[in-house]
Amino acid sequence: MKARVTFTAEDLLNNYLFVASKSDLATRRRLKVKLLLVAGCLIGAAGSFIAHDSYTMWGFIIAGILFLLFYQFLQKVIYKQNYKKHAEDRFKALKDVVFDYDITNESISTKSSIGDVVIKTSQIESITETGSYFFIKLKSQDTITLPKHGFDYNLLSAQLNNIAAANSIAVTEELNWRWK
Repeated sequence: MKARVTFTAEDLLNNYLFVASKSDLATRRRLKVKLLLVAGCLIGAAGSFIAHDSYTMWGFIIAGILFLLFYQFLQKVIYKQNYKKHAEDRFKALKDVVFDYDITNESISTKSSIGDVVIKTSQIESITETGSYFFIKLKSQDTITLPKHGFDYNLLSAQLNNIAAANSIAVTEELNWRWK
C-alpha cells in the first residue's frame, strides 16, 4: 500500500501526547511532582504549627488539599502546552515536507526530501489504533505515527492487521483515547 502524507502540527502534538501517555517514566514523574507539592505543603503546615501560626498552617493545609485534588488537571494543561511548543518547533521544519509511505508485509518505507527510512516489520512491537491515528511502536521504543487522514483507512487497517498476524503483534484499539 502506498500513500502520500503531509503532517500537521496537530499530528505532531498528538504523537507527543500519545507517547507520553504510554510512558511509565512520564507517568511516574507527573505523580512525583504532585506528591512533592503536597509534601511541601504538609512540611509548611508542620512548621507553622510549631511556630504557633495557625493562619499559615491552615493555609498550607488547604493548599495541600487543593494540590491533591486539582493539580492533575492543571498538570495536564501544563504538559500539553509544553508538548505543543515542541510540536510547533518541529512543525516549522516539516511544514511543506511530503512523506511517501510504502507499507508492505516485510517493511514500512518512508521517503521525503529529508531522507529515506526503511523499517522491517519484524521490528514492530505493537500497533495501537486511536480515533485519528495508528501508532506503531518499535522495539527500539520509537513510535511511527500514521494519521488516518493521509491514508485509505480500510487499506491501511487491513495492511496493518496482515503485518500483525504475520509477526504475532498485538493490535490494540483505543478509539476513545485522549490526553489525560
